[in-house]
Amino acid sequence: MKWSDMPRRPYYDNYERVDIKNDQKWFEVYKLPGDVYAICEPQHFQEVNFFLIIGSERALLLDTGMGICYAKAVIDELYSGKVIAVNSHFHFDHVGNNWKFQPVHAFDDPYVIAASKKERTSTDFGDQFGHSTLSRYCDTLARIYRELPDVKALYPSHNELIVDPIKLKEASEGMNAIIDGTATQQNEMDSGHEYLEDGTVLAQYQFDGFSIIYDPKSN
Repeated sequence: MKWSDMPRRPYYDNYERVDIKNDQKWFEVYKLPGDVYAICEPQHFQEVNFFLIIGSERALLLDTGMGICYAKAVIDELYSGKVIAVNSHFHFDHVGNNWKFQPVHAFDDPYVIAASKKERTSTDFGDQFGHSTLSRYCDTLARIYRELPDVKALYPSHNELIVDPIKLKEASEGMNAIIDGTATQQNEMDSGHEYLEDGTVLAQYQFDGFSIIYDPKSN
């Protein structure tokens, strides 16, 4: 079954869909509480989300999407003022339209710089992994949850559009369980995906409302 033939995710029905002329048969836009719009790419198995957060004088664009279609046409339709683009992280599926938004506040990473100039190639994708460890990721999530107690909602870059901040704590605890060997592993190949072309099998761990996929040899 092709991804485009898969059943529609039910969580989209929880939000008001915004009709836009420039959807390019690719983007879907949803209005979230406050002046926040989720721009979604459900036609691809990554199910990428990025967000336009409108303030009193300007707007913040959190990520720029995959780059398969032109996100700027969508943003221009939603907001006519100044837009500041920020990358949450530098993976290829979140910086694809960087070159359409200048300047972009992003990590000083060669791939991100190339994406801002529309110089990406498919061979760059393999450089997107292996920049951290599970333990460092775990510590970062725990610190964010501890130091930002007033956060009311999280805007995930994939799948669900809004989740409870408690997921930061739960994800950190899940990573700890993987590290200490108490989590149950399922091979990623068993669930139908191979993220790496060299045949590396990534481990998948399923938790309540999320899964963690990583290379056990990298930690």
